[in-house]
Amino acid sequence: MSESSPHTQARPSGTPAVAEEAARWSERLREAGADPELRAEFEAWRGDDPERAQAFERAEAAWTAARSAATDPRILELRNQVLARAAENSEPRTAWARWAAAAAAVTICVLAGFGLAHLASPSPDDAPVIELAMAEDPGLPDYVTQVGERLSAALPDGTALTLNTASQARLDFTAEERRVYLLQGQAFFDVAHDAARPFVVIAGERRVTALGTAFEVRLDADDLSVTLVEGRVTVEPVEPLVPDRSDAGELASASVRAQLQPGERFTQTAEAEPEVTAVDARRLTSWLDGVIIFEDDTLGEAVAEMNRYAQRPILIADEELAALRLSGAFGAGRSSEFVEALSEYFPEVRVQSTEQAILLTARG
Repeated sequence: MSESSPHTQARPSGTPAVAEEAARWSERLREAGADPELRAEFEAWRGDDPERAQAFERAEAAWTAARSAATDPRILELRNQVLARAAENSEPRTAWARWAAAAAAVTICVLAGFGLAHLASPSPDDAPVIELAMAEDPGLPDYVTQVGERLSAALPDGTALTLNTASQARLDFTAEERRVYLLQGQAFFDVAHDAARPFVVIAGERRVTALGTAFEVRLDADDLSVTLVEGRVTVEPVEPLVPDRSDAGELASASVRAQLQPGERFTQTAEAEPEVTAVDARRLTSWLDGVIIFEDDTLGEAVAEMNRYAQRPILIADEELAALRLSGAFGAGRSSEFVEALSEYFPEVRVQSTEQAILLTARG
């Protein structure tokens, strides 16, 4: 974006150039904050011209609409469609997917005045314009799913990515490294082999490095797990380590480096030291098929997992009920079927449904 003032070049009002200038002013004023000099320049540009004033109001309204609609499922679907199209035609390059993810945001801004019902997927010819318009936002997630959604996509190197419910990921591919930031949630990677360019996932304070590997990474707040299905991965701290840690125990814990074998899982929680355990990796990744499998899990654990996929949460009113144990396979996002099965398996559980939640109580 040019540092010169938008009003330094005279343009006739009533043309698209006025809308472009208004949009530029809207962006500059947001970025600058309380800058009296810039505000004075803006007021001089707007003056008493009603067309410029209206164009600026429309630019502000479009930005507000875009922000409020950013997580609308239709917007996310549009963004993911653009990503899938771009992945089919793109060569690996730095931050390739940012412009594709930005396509949805740009389309929102363009169409905000027309309402969400008029949204349509942009054509591939729109991509270069989108890239130039949005290249300044390096933190925008490239892949996003809402609660209950699951997304599969091919990355530009041929790696297959599957993103689980309520998850976000961002790509940063370079000539030296293929890097994915898992910002939240759960992702499965079937990595395309490329010995010259390591495939790295950054999640929380951990760096997971793989070569020709299938593995899952899950990040829930401060809890992290890495499950290896095949191949090999290493899990180590993101460098550099936090410099202000003075406690030797914390530093030693943070510096744990693990190399996983198929069927092993690395876990790190706020309550316990990092550990590697043998697991049934296929069961833990059954969500790829839309299935959640429990094996002698507590009802509290099962409900917490089912709630990850549910718009209407399940609540347990009694701690004794939460300690019940169960096994079984259930469809992700099918809370009604889950609680129906509970009422059959556990006669002591009573199910009460409201518009806001499903409540599990003990029968009196």
